[in-house]
Amino acid sequence: MSVGRIAGVGIAVLVALSLTGCGGSSKDAGTKGGTGAKDTDTAVTAPATSDEATDKDADAGAGTAASYAIGDCLTGVLDAGAYGEVSTVGCDAEHEGEVYSLRTATLTDFSYADIIAEAQSVCRDDFAAYVGIDYTQSQLFYTFLAPSEQTWNDGDRAIVCLVKTLEDSSTGSLKGAAR
Repeated sequence: MSVGRIAGVGIAVLVALSLTGCGGSSKDAGTKGGTGAKDTDTAVTAPATSDEATDKDADAGAGTAASYAIGDCLTGVLDAGAYGEVSTVGCDAEHEGEVYSLRTATLTDFSYADIIAEAQSVCRDDFAAYVGIDYTQSQLFYTFLAPSEQTWNDGDRAIVCLVKTLEDSSTGSLKGAAR
């Protein structure tokens, strides 16, 4: 999928993003949840760069939850700021995140801060149902794809939540991992 969207990225890429000038922060590895944790995500926006991604978006319903399915494993999430393309792969292959929630933003007007806040809330709320343990108790992290102002203006309202490990990539599904 051509990103051109905001990608919330977890702690595993915070250092890399700060070195490339992308702002934000990430979930603190030492604490979780609402008890003194730094539960924030780095946001990156990226332009579409691939004809293949554009074709896939046209076929799958660009900027809608129809672009992905629950359980899809994705690559290119960490590169979204540079390349703008996220690809679906089998979960047995190396991937950076696994889709566990697809939601439509409830905002009526685009606000960068509000779309990030809504994506964070949705992803935290839906985490346990897929992973099998509450986010505040989990060793796993989430990241998300959400509309940028440009894609919002094009009708994009999809929030795509992905579960990931602390490492840059993993293999195998995290559904029901309960860790």
